[in-house]
Amino acid sequence: MSAVGAEILSPTDVGRFRELVRDASGMELPEFRRAELGRAIRRTLERTGLPGPAALYQHLRQPESRVDLEAFVAELTIGETYFFRHRAQFAALEQTILPEIIQRRAQERRLRVWSAACASGEEPYSLAMLLDRMIPDRGGWNITILATDINRRSLEKAHRGLYGQWSFRHQDLEPGRHFARVKDRFRVSPEIREMVTFSYLNLVEDAYPSLVTDTQSMDLVLCRNVLIYFGPDAADRVVGRLYDSLSDGGWFVPGPADTPTPTFGKFEVHSLPRAILYRKVKPPAPPQPAVAPRPPERAEPRPVLRVVRERPPAEETPAAPAEAPRAPGEPSPAELEALALWRSDRSSEALGRLAMLADADPADPWAPYLAAKICANERRLDEAGSWVARALAADALFAPGHYLHGLILGEGGELRAATDAVRRSVYLDAHFVLAEFALAGMFARLGEVDRAVKSMDNVIEAVSSWDRDEQVPEGDGLTAGRLLELATVQRELFLAERAADEQGADDV
Repeated sequence: MSAVGAEILSPTDVGRFRELVRDASGMELPEFRRAELGRAIRRTLERTGLPGPAALYQHLRQPESRVDLEAFVAELTIGETYFFRHRAQFAALEQTILPEIIQRRAQERRLRVWSAACASGEEPYSLAMLLDRMIPDRGGWNITILATDINRRSLEKAHRGLYGQWSFRHQDLEPGRHFARVKDRFRVSPEIREMVTFSYLNLVEDAYPSLVTDTQSMDLVLCRNVLIYFGPDAADRVVGRLYDSLSDGGWFVPGPADTPTPTFGKFEVHSLPRAILYRKVKPPAPPQPAVAPRPPERAEPRPVLRVVRERPPAEETPAAPAEAPRAPGEPSPAELEALALWRSDRSSEALGRLAMLADADPADPWAPYLAAKICANERRLDEAGSWVARALAADALFAPGHYLHGLILGEGGELRAATDAVRRSVYLDAHFVLAEFALAGMFARLGEVDRAVKSMDNVIEAVSSWDRDEQVPEGDGLTAGRLLELATVQRELFLAERAADEQGADDV
């Protein structure tokens, strides 16, 4: 195959590949990056075996080629990273930010961190090493370190946890504590590796914050040296969604070269020595009466007000319009309206409405389930647990309730019980692919990689026959086509993790 470089790309090729990259990732490719674009096209042609730029462009535009498109985009990202990169920011993390978070979360002993665009893993592993050093009783904490990226090859390297000297430049690490020497390289210790969960995620296209991607209610988000690749609008959308992914009081750490966008104005700015960091501090809301979920009634039955669905006689005027019938297994329009209130940042009002709907129809599991979903997204796990118990009391065979119960248990650190709950949801509804997807992740966290791969195979087999644009139930807008892509890549990462474990055993 003849080489393809910037010198033989026509102006039409350059223009349409730039547009393709912008639409897929939000990344802008100025003229000075034309040579990089040519090299990315050449490498992708070699990988795919396609005859030339025109055929590659047509291939990447197909919906079923989304993973190939993201691999092409990944060729254009600069995965320049090393342990404890930007020492001033890590000093601020160690001396100011993490001590504040640890103190604030000391009672519940839960801490959530997200390394967005983690590249080959040095950043999240650096965070894990910091937390390992700063929390002497770390075994008693439930610590989540989520690390995501669009580059599959980088994620596979991160899973292996094997690094050369270049990843350690300018650093004074402790190989004996956090690394084991393997010939001329160093492998991250199992204790540090197990603290980090690596996932495939596109910051421009995928759903977050969401329980589906475990990107909700973060204490700390690092998204460093990523925004510089995006156009102004895409960068601001990403910052806005990262803002929403933070819990109140959570910290946002961009890269020193990242230009602030308008949404940065929503943060409280903290100027520290050689580092400017951002904190989400919402203005205090006016006091409202708390709406506490009631436990399932066990006393004498009381009269139940049910929604009347028959049309009233013509001469009567109903006090409120009757609710339209709904399909089995779906929330009512009123329940969906309450959920929309929460998405409009009106959480208390949404929960109040759902409480009224739950009282009006105790046999309907959807209102307490949606209330549990809101509380779980906002890290109010005790309330979420009470609401989901009420949903399951209304219908013990309600698969979404068991699925959400599992996610809540997992967030509380009860991973084995969480896995059992999600498995129940799969047994109750064999078509509940999102539960199977979550189950794969839980098996992986338990170190049961073969079972994780099997569950992901089940997801791939199920959604392969769906229409790509069909929305996945309880998927927060996730489509079947995107779930298929995520499952395919995540399966590859599980296999890379298994290979890393086997290689690590051989090294010993």
